Amino acid sequence: MRQTIVVLSLASAGLWSQGCYEPVVGDDYVLGLKEQLGGIVRNESQRHKVLFSKGTGDGFMLTFPEAENAVTTAVNILRSVRAANEKLPEARSIHLRMGVHLGQINIDSQGDRIGTAANFAARIEAAKLDQLKGAEDLANVQL
Repeated sequence: MRQTIVVLSLASAGLWSQGCYEPVVGDDYVLGLKEQLGGIVRNESQRHKVLFSKGTGDGFMLTFPEAENAVTTAVNILRSVRAANEKLPEARSIHLRMGVHLGQINIDSQGDRIGTAANFAARIEAAKLDQLKGAEDLANVQL
């Protein structure tokens, strides 16, 4: 089944101290950000015909029937997060990483979405910006 997949997660910028894994703002605050992001993701993805949604720990995986649905949802999530961040100091704002990819989605026996499209979306989501700058063909970028 050909679908567009969106993978997004909370980025660590502003939430973790430099060089260590101790949260600067605390686990409860990060959980609150995740719940706030979850509300935004649910609202936007339902408006644009999400086919599948699941939490991924610090983020979400979503699939859509058409690329336009996925990209519109992604843009609206970013706009909603930006609006929410206007009320917060930088160190406590929501920072996101996001990857979008169109391709074959396979459904495993537990109903999860797997396959190359899911892997590419996750790799794009995890990539550093300098890895993607100037790339004409993202499928051939070494991530």
